[in-house]
Amino acid sequence: MSHQAAMVHRKYNLFLITGLCGGFITFSSFSHDMYSLIQKGKYGQFATYLITSVCFCLLVVWAGMSITGR
Repeated sequence: MSHQAAMVHRKYNLFLITGLCGGFITFSSFSHDMYSLIQKGKYGQFATYLITSVCFCLLVVWAGMSITGR
């Protein structure tokens, strides 16, 4: 394998391991927490966690887009 091919291969590994797997792990943890709250009948905490998480994420995306001018 050439040096250039090895560099491309490393970049894909970084993306797949950190980006893709990290995203699935984070979303799985979030989903598990949400499911646990429903199972325990903690509907108020479920709603608060859901709304707060989604709104915070949207706020951060908006802030990032505003800062970068996109």
